[in-house]
Amino acid sequence: MNDAGHHQDQASRDSDEDLAELTRGFLRRKREEFVPFARASRLDLEGLANAAHRLRGSGGAYGFDALSKLAERLEAAAAGERDEAAREALEELLSLLDGLQRQAR
Repeated sequence: MNDAGHHQDQASRDSDEDLAELTRGFLRRKREEFVPFARASRLDLEGLANAAHRLRGSGGAYGFDALSKLAERLEAAAAGERDEAAREALEELLSLLDGLQRQAR
């Protein structure tokens, strides 16, 4: 392999690792954002709807379509003040985030 090819390969590996680290950070931050909602004895439905709305957009930007769809469902439940449906969607969301974090390691 010539010197230019070696540098391209290294740059590609570095870029892949940078992207992987960004993805891991994103998933970690999102989990940290949603865990307090799950631990609260009373859901902050407005705050949860806002957080879910942000996740709906950012999840898609990272290529996590399933995460965005679940966030959309969570947002609708929270905005509609359907406490039980929101709690169920929140638990599913945390489970999905856990699974995605395990895959991203």
